[in-house]
Amino acid sequence: MKVKSKKIKRLVIFVLALLLAAVVAFISIKLLTPKIGFTEKQDDIFYFPEDYSEDIFEDLVYVNRNRDVKFDYYGTAIYMNEENIDVQSTEAKFFYNYFQTVINGDYTAYREYFDESFFSRHSIPKKFTKQKLYDIEVSAITSDIENGAAYETYKVSYKIQENNGSFRADVSSTECKPVAITVKKGKVLKITSIIPIL
Repeated sequence: MKVKSKKIKRLVIFVLALLLAAVVAFISIKLLTPKIGFTEKQDDIFYFPEDYSEDIFEDLVYVNRNRDVKFDYYGTAIYMNEENIDVQSTEAKFFYNYFQTVINGDYTAYREYFDESFFSRHSIPKKFTKQKLYDIEVSAITSDIENGAAYETYKVSYKIQENNGSFRADVSSTECKPVAITVKKGKVLKITSIIPIL
């Protein structure tokens, strides 16, 4: 009986040690794995000065660029602007409003576009200036159901005139680096991830 008791104790200690090691490993991975973000400035990119007082709509070069949002929903494309946005789909309006928020530098409202789950793996800028976005394109590429929830992933691309890096620091001015944005569907659409497309 004593031998059996010792074996059981050893087994319990071994299992507990394994569980403890797994917990430590999980916490270490969470702490050491950097969140996906786009605001770390790079030495090889030139950034314009951050000017929070600038009225970007007084910039004649910018206002004459293509500022419509091209929204392609599985092969059906529309160009959205303030004149036709009211008749667009929920998904189209979501992205149009998302980009207007960025263009207007409304970093407080920007946070509201994201599901809480987003912040466990991603980070967003704490604040950013008005952004001179143009040549904006959004294309639906996949649709999925996961744990009873519907998700859609979109390829999103745009350029930033005179980029200062406060919103997105991984691109130089006029450069385009697409991202994949996944949106959780429901009464209110929410972004769950933004991943660079390499």
